[in-house]
Amino acid sequence: MDKEFVPYEIALELKELGMDTPCFSSYDEDGKLSRTYHTRYRMTKLNSNEIEGTIAPLYQQAFRWFKEEKGLWGYIEPRDVGGHEAYIIHGRIGTEEESYWREVSRDLIEEGQGELECIKKMIELTKDKNE
Repeated sequence: MDKEFVPYEIALELKELGMDTPCFSSYDEDGKLSRTYHTRYRMTKLNSNEIEGTIAPLYQQAFRWFKEEKGLWGYIEPRDVGGHEAYIIHGRIGTEEESYWREVSRDLIEEGQGELECIKKMIELTKDKNE
C-alpha cells in the first residue's frame, strides 16, 4: 500500500508549492509514513509547520491537485515510441496552452515510476512558472 503514496521527497516539494489536501497519512520529520487519518484542520497545521510532519498524498490526489490548482494535467499515454511508452503533461502555463511529453521505459511504467516522473515534471514546470 505504501507505493500508492508519493515519496517523501515529492511530498516535501508539493508542500513547498502549497499543496494542503486532507490525506490518509503523513510523513514524520524523518520521512517515515504514518497510518493516521488526518482532517483538513490537521493538514493545515501540518503544512504550515505548526507541528512536525508533511502530508502524504496519494498519486491520484497529487494529479488532481495539479489539475485543479495549477492548470496542469498529466497522464501516461499508451503509445509505443521506439519500444518506450510516453507520458504527457498538458496544461495552461501563463497565457499559453502547452504540452510536454517524454519517453519513459516500459519497465519504469510497470514499476509505477511513470507517474512519479510525470509528477516531477509538473513540479519543475510549476517552479519555473513561479520564478
